[in-house]
Amino acid sequence: MKSSTFFARIKKVLRYESTQRIIGIILITVFFIWGLREIQLAPSPKISAGLMTFFATVLYLLCETIFITVLHFVHAKFFSKTDPLAYSGEVLASVNNALDAPVALVSDKGTLLWINSAFSLLRRRSSIHSRQFSDFCESSLEDIIDAGDDGIECTVGETPYKVSAKPFYIGKSRVCSVLFTDITELCAVKKTLRDEEILVAYIVLDNIDELVQLEQENTSAAAAEISSLLAGWAASVNGTLKEYERNKYIFFFAAKHMDAFIECKFDILEKVRAIKVGNSATPITISIGTTTIGDTILAKETSARSCLEMALARGGDQAVVKTDSGIEYYGGVTKTMQKRSTVKSRSVALSLANLIADSPNVIIFGHKFPDYDCFGASIGMARFCRHCGVDCNIVVDTEDKNLAKGFAKLKGSRSFKNVFIDVTSAQNMIRPDTLVIIVDVNNPKQFYAPDVAACADKIVYIDHHRQTDAFEKAPLLSYIEPSASSTCEIVAELLEQVLPSGRLGKNEADFLYSGIILDTKYFAQSIGVRTFASALYLRSEGADPVDVQELFKIDLDDMQREAKFKSNVHVYRKVVAIASNLDENNTPADRVAAAKVADSLLSIDGVLASFAICRIDNNICISARSSGTINVQLILERIGGGGHYNAAATQMPDITIEEALVKLKQSIDVSLDGGAN
Repeated sequence: MKSSTFFARIKKVLRYESTQRIIGIILITVFFIWGLREIQLAPSPKISAGLMTFFATVLYLLCETIFITVLHFVHAKFFSKTDPLAYSGEVLASVNNALDAPVALVSDKGTLLWINSAFSLLRRRSSIHSRQFSDFCESSLEDIIDAGDDGIECTVGETPYKVSAKPFYIGKSRVCSVLFTDITELCAVKKTLRDEEILVAYIVLDNIDELVQLEQENTSAAAAEISSLLAGWAASVNGTLKEYERNKYIFFFAAKHMDAFIECKFDILEKVRAIKVGNSATPITISIGTTTIGDTILAKETSARSCLEMALARGGDQAVVKTDSGIEYYGGVTKTMQKRSTVKSRSVALSLANLIADSPNVIIFGHKFPDYDCFGASIGMARFCRHCGVDCNIVVDTEDKNLAKGFAKLKGSRSFKNVFIDVTSAQNMIRPDTLVIIVDVNNPKQFYAPDVAACADKIVYIDHHRQTDAFEKAPLLSYIEPSASSTCEIVAELLEQVLPSGRLGKNEADFLYSGIILDTKYFAQSIGVRTFASALYLRSEGADPVDVQELFKIDLDDMQREAKFKSNVHVYRKVVAIASNLDENNTPADRVAAAKVADSLLSIDGVLASFAICRIDNNICISARSSGTINVQLILERIGGGGHYNAAATQMPDITIEEALVKLKQSIDVSLDGGAN
């Protein structure tokens, strides 16, 4: 055995004061007996036996006193610094007997210095030989100390505990007393309160008014059947359903049922969708808005109403649920019917005119890599502002090659002189009352000038893409109509409500008309009665299809850009065409080419949806198109994009084309295999 190991063991034995005292008494007794023997054996003792015994006893007590004094000195000098608990035996024994809750003393390094009997039960649930505090609680000792009296909840085995800690010092060493409080009953009470908490949901039949025009006789019967279905759904969870307005309901239910609703992905949407209206192929659909957040019924009601508004802004036929972790969407598999009315357009136009008139200046912008729907809508809103007598500017890149023909068309126009500005100039023009109008986009990730939006207090959205998320900053006005073919169609309707006949310039009419034909593919998809009404209005104001066609003529470079996609096309799941451009030196012009390629792929027999993917700088760009059967907006929304039912796009930074393809195909699988959310 090594000498160092031997002495270490000796020191470990001698660390306890009781051991040291016993050894001392034994040594003094031996010394006393030896001294007494020597005196008795002396040749001629000069003192009596009684006096000798007295002196021997005094000597014994003196030696004992000296030894104890030396013992305390040695113990304090050599043992107390290495073991601050050396003198705590009686105190710890008292704590052990007095506390039923698990208690431990832990060093700064996280080592268990002492535990009581109750803590021993915890050790059976962890490593039986463990002496590290981290084996019993995943939170660090410092985090627990910082939590104060509130402590930190953790689970040991299957038992929940609240762990709290108090630091104290013994000499220069810091020790923490850690208390584990069993909160099983408290957690059970909290769960009961959470489960029985009342939640609110708003439910509306979102396309009933449009179907009345087609099947007036049968719509009432279908609506009554849906009302009965909803009442049965509410009764199945002991909830309360009340119709507060025709075809609009408010639903109160216990929070414990929300998990079941989410687990089945709000299958009530499918059950309602299965109800047909006469011979119409279009089913009645409902939209639901609900939430699990809010401290009061009023807060829950307000939040649920905003979720319903978002569901309608996304096209209806879906449930929007706001939770602590964010917003979740379920449904949305039915193509949106056009549901705007002249009354609504007039109301929005008047509200917008009042907002513009109350502003010193207006700044307009759209999305990154603008197309002619975005550009045309910006031009139309600039005309709206001039009619209200307010200065406005459009934030756009005047060097954008995709809009080069548009800028050339406006060259020399006095109406648009000094109207176009860059982002820096726009930021310098922001005032407290500046109104910012954002067109053809509602996703902040796609804003052309996100910093301008962040600085503005007054914001208006005009868009036809489905709303992707709740607004970080509540707008003064939000006119988002996924049923519209294009944003230019919406803007044309608004202008028709405020401008006298003949007051819209020809160039302005041409650009608005170009946005409509671009997004409808020359009136081939996503069209409705109001689309043609807007086109008729623009034609009456001077829009010329021949002049508009000049904006879309392509040159040889454009054809070569599209060819880079078409050389690498494959069909996935028999109905989805995917084209990839593997060139690493693409420019923003290739993004426009991707959109055109996605359009052209729909002409392949049997293809219901198409995707074109390419790298531009550090982003993977994907353009998607649908023939109307597959919702490409939901597919790309899962990977960070957005759009509307038939057309969508996304950008994915810091990823390879191969990785992007994997994520795209996974999202396609979810949609084709029946995943609605």
